[in-house]
Amino acid sequence: MATVHLPYVDSALAHLDRGGPASWFHHLHWGLYDDPAAGDDSPEAYVEAATKLTERVVAAAGVADGRAVLDVGCGFGGTLAHIAARHRRCRLAGLNIDERQLRWARRLLAPVPPLVVPVLRAGLGML
Repeated sequence: MATVHLPYVDSALAHLDRGGPASWFHHLHWGLYDDPAAGDDSPEAYVEAATKLTERVVAAAGVADGRAVLDVGCGFGGTLAHIAARHRRCRLAGLNIDERQLRWARRLLAPVPPLVVPVLRAGLGML
């Protein structure tokens, strides 16, 4: 199994292992801030901005009820959970190269209806 050591991922995993709020890491990507110059770098502002970016990407991709979605680089599964919470009957799958992130994705997605395909480990060695 691959273990990818990236400082921000390692930090997020350490936070989760200490019992920190998992909601901070549903979306492990950049954010879409209304006013980046405001300088609010709080975890709450990040969660809001990351959710806004997820909404923008999902809308741009044309995700709708009943669609099939493959999230390559799904991280902790936040985008898949976001889609599952807002769209019905979607067939969802996630791929990632880091088994540690996939463990958290499986936990996050556990309550999602069985139409979600379990997240899978993948890497360049599989090509």
